[in-house]
Amino acid sequence: MPQMIHKPAARYPMQMLRDGRPGAVRFHLTVHPDGSVTDFTVVDSTGREFESAARLAVLAWRAEPYPVGWCRTPVRMGSRMDFAVA
Repeated sequence: MPQMIHKPAARYPMQMLRDGRPGAVRFHLTVHPDGSVTDFTVVDSTGREFESAARLAVLAWRAEPYPVGWCRTPVRMGSRMDFAVA
């Protein structure tokens, strides 16, 4: 499975933070041989605000590029991002 080497955190949606609302987004993404991330697709979430924040963060992620001679096929994977008020 690809290893993420750059994984900036999502910004907590301001209104949700003010309201003290936690949230979560389950999603799929595609990691390409060069380490780029595309095709963010929401599986389910606790709100559109959280989906937007997760999408912006995930599309900035980068994975370790595949080793030379390794499979050159993009990998589809799933993950979850939780938002919690501290």
